[in-house]
Amino acid sequence: MWNYRGAKKKATASYVHHLLEVHNPVFFALVETKVSEFQRREVDRMFGKQWEVHCHAARGLAGGILVLGEMDQCILGSIDDGKGNCCLVATVYASTRSVERRTLWDFLQVHCANLNCPLIVGGDFNCVIGQEDKKGGKPFIFNSSAQDLWRWMISCDLKETRFSGPRFTWTNNKDGATSDHAPILLKLFVISIPIKPIIRFEDTWVSYHQTRRIIRSNWLMKAKGSAAEILNKKCLKTLRALFFWSKNKLQELSNSKVKLEANLLQLQQEECTEKGLNQDQIQEMKAIGMELQSVLARINSWWIQRAKCQWIQEGDSNSRFFQSVASLKRNCNRICSLKNSVGVTLVDKVDIASELVNFFEAKWGSKSVSLEDWPALERVVRTPDFLSLQDLISHLLYANDILIFSEATTSHLTKIREVMSRYCEWTGQRINTSKSTILFSKYTPMWKQYKLSKLLGIKRVNSFVYLGLICSINRMKASDYNRIINKALKLVHVWGLKTLSLAGRSSLIKSSLGTLINYQLAHSKVPMSVIDKIDRICRAFLWQDKQDHRGIHYVSWKKICLPKEQGGLGFKSMRMWSGPVRARLAWHFYQFPLHWHNYLLREAYGNSLDSVVHKPSRAWQILQDGWRSLKGVIRWKIGNGDSVSILKDIWLLDRRLEDWPTFYSTTIDESGRVGDLLQDGRWKEHVIRELFGPCLADLILSISVFSVSEVDKPELINSTLSCSISRQVFEAQFKHKDERFGWLKVVN
Repeated sequence: MWNYRGAKKKATASYVHHLLEVHNPVFFALVETKVSEFQRREVDRMFGKQWEVHCHAARGLAGGILVLGEMDQCILGSIDDGKGNCCLVATVYASTRSVERRTLWDFLQVHCANLNCPLIVGGDFNCVIGQEDKKGGKPFIFNSSAQDLWRWMISCDLKETRFSGPRFTWTNNKDGATSDHAPILLKLFVISIPIKPIIRFEDTWVSYHQTRRIIRSNWLMKAKGSAAEILNKKCLKTLRALFFWSKNKLQELSNSKVKLEANLLQLQQEECTEKGLNQDQIQEMKAIGMELQSVLARINSWWIQRAKCQWIQEGDSNSRFFQSVASLKRNCNRICSLKNSVGVTLVDKVDIASELVNFFEAKWGSKSVSLEDWPALERVVRTPDFLSLQDLISHLLYANDILIFSEATTSHLTKIREVMSRYCEWTGQRINTSKSTILFSKYTPMWKQYKLSKLLGIKRVNSFVYLGLICSINRMKASDYNRIINKALKLVHVWGLKTLSLAGRSSLIKSSLGTLINYQLAHSKVPMSVIDKIDRICRAFLWQDKQDHRGIHYVSWKKICLPKEQGGLGFKSMRMWSGPVRARLAWHFYQFPLHWHNYLLREAYGNSLDSVVHKPSRAWQILQDGWRSLKGVIRWKIGNGDSVSILKDIWLLDRRLEDWPTFYSTTIDESGRVGDLLQDGRWKEHVIRELFGPCLADLILSISVFSVSEVDKPELINSTLSCSISRQVFEAQFKHKDERFGWLKVVN
């Protein structure tokens, strides 16, 4: 800050430029500039192009202020309402380069770390954080720029405000008389519109003697109409009379309580003096005490009626808890915002009321009945074919989205359109073409795709979401799972980081954050980069510091994911959890071979998941991955023995033969099968005693072969009553192998 005494002096302009280069300040102020106006080119010539300027004009040759600041992407200011309430406002126009935007987020995070007032950030961020924030153009990719914006919002604990009006605030249509951006109005102080209260009968009215007189006088008044109308009119008139009579009475309850307590305290203090109280004062003190008890009982019943708690018993005190419950019950019935059919969120009470009226009028409005269609409808109902197919259409057919598979030809799609239109005529339902999509194979020419999509009036897509899974012709990429990453970041953003302890964050990770991708892991090939991102979000949320955006990771993630018996917290690493969640699908493949999905896979790839297949499908790869994890918790029930390896599969008790601390001959081939030890459904005793020790040979000979004509069947080592299959497979990964007997490999 410098009293410059003339901002346009050429003699000192070079010295100012030298000071700015040496000290490199972020803020520079000149007073007594004696300048009424400063042009942009003059600022660039004297101080440089990197400065933002604000000039306060001088009055003649006196005064004047010139403020320079390096705020090319953000300007900070504060708003004070004059009543001690203050909030900080940041107006942002972010750069189009991600590196420069990262400096903006760091700048705002440093200045907003220890704020004692609310923060409002608005402007043009030149970055979106979700597909719902944009329409058209290229698909949204959750790249590093979006991740930087999310991390800054989470570290500063910023929440997106509710809004009314169109969701998209700009259209990128640069031509036109007006701007292609919509203005945004933020209301900080909203004047609430008073609502006409609903008159309800108060329990406190019964305690007054005047209540019966008011009810009698209003009930005896004559009314016209039917019996029901007379009853309603008398009830309404009586309630209004009681309401206006008690309007002053109930307001006097709190004042009466204070006055009675003050009078009672004064009499008690006089009673403690040497003079004491006379007989009249003693009677007065008793009367005040009885009246105070009556007032407290009325106040207590008033709050109990509003708390609506069924477990309140007589004698419970009128505590702050009951008052908070009553306030919460009252606010639960209030509708603060409503989304209309177009998707616009309404906040104004008048708009909400009109939207509700329009909705219920359309829902409960009368519909005209056409008598011309009755003969045709009667003939359709009497048709035997129609009656025989009446149970084929149920609620399950249209409760979720319907998938229709067809050949990409005009004749097939025309026939499908006729069937769907006829179905809509019968049921009265309609097809929402805006939500419907059509997906072509990669072998369909592009001209045919455009032609057929135009024929149906349905948009063409490369992928869609069905029952939580992404269906696509091409191989899934990391960008296809951006919605899951966004959901995880939104959960972290909503939970906030300033009010959660380490134990609270651990519970949220186990229950919600760590289970977001379980369904996708079990039924699709999720890229490892997506799995690692989920793990990183969990780690960052667990060790998040209250002030800094990054906390110290005191324990490695690998140790945290260990079971509690081994010193961990019992977290599930997504890399180690993908195999266990797929293991139950592999178990289903062997237990239910006639299931239509398993039957198709068996016809295509064979009956064993160990078979090597050239270019297998993604479904078969998922089953094979689950089968590799499932092998540690199953034991083979021997049939013909052709599917069971002697050394690498579990068919003796609960472990593989390689893991047994015992002797066996090394002449056993690693690819040998248990069927080599069988002959006509019986064990080859002489061969077994040559290959194995006496104890192990007796154990093998004691195993019964259930049927030589049937294939081997897997069975679980432990029952699923204690824990699920996925849980058993996951815990089996942490079992320590006994290395004490690793040297017991004797050469024959």
